[in-house]
Amino acid sequence: MGPLVHLPRSIGGTPGPRHPSQNTPAEAAALINFLISDPEVAKTFGTDRGLPAAPVAQDAIASTLDPIGRQILGYTKSMTEQAGEAQPITPNGVSDSESILSRNFQSVLFGEQSPEAAAQKFIDELQSSIDATK
Repeated sequence: MGPLVHLPRSIGGTPGPRHPSQNTPAEAAALINFLISDPEVAKTFGTDRGLPAAPVAQDAIASTLDPIGRQILGYTKSMTEQAGEAQPITPNGVSDSESILSRNFQSVLFGEQSPEAAAQKFIDELQSSIDATK
């Protein structure tokens, strides 16, 4: 084994140089999509880093798996069927909505504000939370 070397650093101590994907997000997304869903890539990678997550990649390597790999694939597919579709990603800033709603709901219950005022305050606070993430 050769000597260990440090990662290159740019001025200011951050790792460098910058990767081109930082300036080309569409191309980076296309590359990632290719790496996780292309059947030929799946055949090349196999299960070296675990079972592929994309069903098309799983199907591409299914015939090459040993008995344990086939068992793992079967389990993964059965869990995928049970889990169903992934929930949509919560938009930035909206994760605070439950606490904002609860706070305003309680203020109505305790007579501190009218339902209309609480509704407007909820909308305003939620919008502020969303705007803060921009």
